[in-house]
Amino acid sequence: MGVVTPNMGIYIPSAGETNYDAPFSAGMVNIDQHDHTGGPNKGVPIGTGGIADGSVTFSKLNLPASAQRQMFQSGAGITPAWSTSTWPATTTVNRILYSSANNVVGEITTGNNGILVTSNAGVPSILAGPGTTGNILQSNAALPPSYSTATYPSVATGTGTILRANGTNWVPSTAQYPDTAGTAGNVLTSDGTNWTSVPPADGGITLASGVLTSTQVKNLHATPITLVAAPGAGKVLVPIQASIKINYAGTNAFVSGAGTISLYYSTNINALGATWMDGLTIQSTNNRISSLPSTLAATSNNYASIENTALTAYNPSVTEISGNAADDNTIAWSLQYYIATI
Repeated sequence: MGVVTPNMGIYIPSAGETNYDAPFSAGMVNIDQHDHTGGPNKGVPIGTGGIADGSVTFSKLNLPASAQRQMFQSGAGITPAWSTSTWPATTTVNRILYSSANNVVGEITTGNNGILVTSNAGVPSILAGPGTTGNILQSNAALPPSYSTATYPSVATGTGTILRANGTNWVPSTAQYPDTAGTAGNVLTSDGTNWTSVPPADGGITLASGVLTSTQVKNLHATPITLVAAPGAGKVLVPIQASIKINYAGTNAFVSGAGTISLYYSTNINALGATWMDGLTIQSTNNRISSLPSTLAATSNNYASIENTALTAYNPSVTEISGNAADDNTIAWSLQYYIATI
């Protein structure tokens, strides 16, 4: 005889028992409500209403399990059955159950102070905490996320401070920086404690640079481009040296016509006393540069025309530059100047 389960229960017979309608095979069970010492079998079948009342005699229900550690599961209005999936016989404290393979339930190894991550194949694991404060979680392309080696502050410190590397970690700066850039042409200046946005000091040489797009170049007469903003009342921008370079993209050239590019005080006066980039250079299919010193000191100008006036890139000809249908050529410029208060 196999194991006897008194009253309502599951009888697990020994292989080959023959005291019922048919011999049992290893792994088969009989859901029954009396001990199996002989006599008629009062097997309790499982139907749509659940396990039947034991007062009625039924044929036994033999259910072979195909693998170890399958779970007996109820059906939705149908006969219960063994699960396809297998489950561990024991579990380890603090571990999470998951499908380690199709129809196989396993455990995820835990990690202290960790978070759940997955690999590029979707396999879950616990990424243990780094053991230090301030590390941040970062993506790693096709690899699972990981914590940064450097640490970051957990709170914002003084207003206007920025993050800077100290060679090991990222820390807030002691000095504060302005929230806005301030007036065009301003520079960052140290006041001994923090950085502030202020106009360049009189007499100090400043370098400005930038790039004109193809569209801007082809509209410089109607729409001059400001290179350096007006410095303020009673002040004059004094250019020292100006360089300009055409960057030919290889598709099609500009067509200058009568158009040129000059450095002007607004649209009032040529600040260099000469053409900054002539028509031949503008039409070039090579990268070419033009660099000129200012001749302002050798000329006489109406003060009202240059005082508190911006420096611009301007085409003094009413004929706009054209060509470069691809709009991929550019013109780079660089300008050294100082501000005179006079």
